[in-house]
Amino acid sequence: MSTTYVGHTIMPTAFGPGQNEPLRMESHAFLDSEVFKAAKDGQDGDPRYGLTLWCHTENRGWLLNGANNIREIG
Repeated sequence: MSTTYVGHTIMPTAFGPGQNEPLRMESHAFLDSEVFKAAKDGQDGDPRYGLTLWCHTENRGWLLNGANNIREIG
């Protein structure tokens, strides 16, 4: 079965300390990195959260966090 990408689904974050890839369950990849937690009230938020960008053909992605830092994931 092909990979199914899922977003806007509240799941335990897979981007915590020591983790560097999206949560995967069988053929599903959960890309929701909880961007709403990235920044609050104009202040920098938790850098583990942000906007996930994913390249299907390369099977890798990037996380843009609330401090405008980009890091590779996956």
